[in-house]
Amino acid sequence: MEFKKINEITKEEVDSKVLEANKNRILSKSQMNTYIQCPMKWKFQYIDKLKSKGSPAMWRGIQIHKQIENYYNVENSDISLIPNFLKFEERRLKNCPNENKYLKPIAQELSVKNDDLKIRGFIDAVYINPKDDGVIIIDWKSGKYRPENFSGYRFELAVYSELYRLQTGITPKYWGIYFVDHDKLFFEEVKEISIKAMYKKVKKVRDGIESKNYQCKPSMLCKWCDFNDKCPEWHL
Repeated sequence: MEFKKINEITKEEVDSKVLEANKNRILSKSQMNTYIQCPMKWKFQYIDKLKSKGSPAMWRGIQIHKQIENYYNVENSDISLIPNFLKFEERRLKNCPNENKYLKPIAQELSVKNDDLKIRGFIDAVYINPKDDGVIIIDWKSGKYRPENFSGYRFELAVYSELYRLQTGITPKYWGIYFVDHDKLFFEEVKEISIKAMYKKVKKVRDGIESKNYQCKPSMLCKWCDFNDKCPEWHL
């Protein structure tokens, strides 16, 4: 096998390798949301491999997820960040039959992946609805509850719901997001129209990535971006 020195590799060869990598790239919901928010930010993070600094809110969100997970599995676990979740759980259990499959999630932090779609993710919790035994996909969020962002919520839930169906052969009947800090629950039956819209959005994101469309998309979020010092638009 013949190896080339770095300075002998042509731009065409580099572009070809990037294109091939992008075609085979396994996307997550987080990656897709980043690309939708700003293709250039996605490039900085996933092509250029620049490190994201994170934020106190992000680390707090990780701790909240961990405390909810431990609540079901670890005796006397730390619940200091989830007092609202305890209220949510009290309400949920009020009319719940005393059967294990209803009393707690049937799965937590469930890894889901589909090689045909080239999408992966983690489902925070899967419950069984005691009213009809329908499967419920639940996501925990520590951020703000934004009723104007229902379409965005449905995109995320559609990704998880479809991955769950493809992996288990069981079609979820419900999905929801519980906003831990605000004690708000977004909950509804799975919408087929949202599943179809998700597929279209995934294709649009993948088409953009494969065509190397890394155009900057200025918005109010730019001032919180970890990479604004690298972005030409930020300096305008």
